[in-house]
Amino acid sequence: MTTIKDVRVWHGRKNRKSNKGEARIYVHTVDNREGCLYLTGNPWNAKGSITGDLTEAEWQEARAISIWDGKWHTVYENEIHRQQQTTTTKQYKAKVVPAATVLGWKRQQKNNYLRNHGYRWQKITEEDMDAFGGNAFNEIYGYRVDHVWELIAPGGRVVTVKQALEEIEAGK
Repeated sequence: MTTIKDVRVWHGRKNRKSNKGEARIYVHTVDNREGCLYLTGNPWNAKGSITGDLTEAEWQEARAISIWDGKWHTVYENEIHRQQQTTTTKQYKAKVVPAATVLGWKRQQKNNYLRNHGYRWQKITEEDMDAFGGNAFNEIYGYRVDHVWELIAPGGRVVTVKQALEEIEAGK
C-alpha cells in the first residue's frame, strides 16, 4: 500500500556567518530508495531543491504523512500506519465539512463586501437602550434576547443586509 518507510527532519549546526542552521527532509521508501528536500539550502544545493530518485507521488505521500501544523515532522517506520490513518481522517473530514465552512465563508465574504462599501455592524445591548427607558430594549427586541446586531449604513441608518446589497448594486 505505502511506499514510504520513514520521513526524517535533519537540522544542521548553525553557520557562524548567518547564524542559521541548515534543514533537510530525508524520505526513505520500502524498496530502499531515498530523496532529500533542502529546506534552507547550502552552498551545493539551492533552497527547495530535491535530490534522489523519488517520484512526485511519493513526495506527495511523504508530505501528507509528515506535515501538520504547517511544519515537517519526523515520522519513523513504526508510526507510518498511524499517520496514514490520521491523514485519511483529515481527508474525510475535509470532504464532509465544506457545507458548514462554505456557509461561514459566504457570510464572511458578505461582511467584507459590506465593510468595503462603508457598512458596519453594531452590537446593541440592554445597557445601550437604557436612555430610552427601562424596558425599551425588551419592548423592541423581546425578553429572551440579551443583545442584537444591527447593520449600520454609511449615513448612520439601520438597514437589513438585503437593503444594503440592493443599495450597493444601485450605486447609492
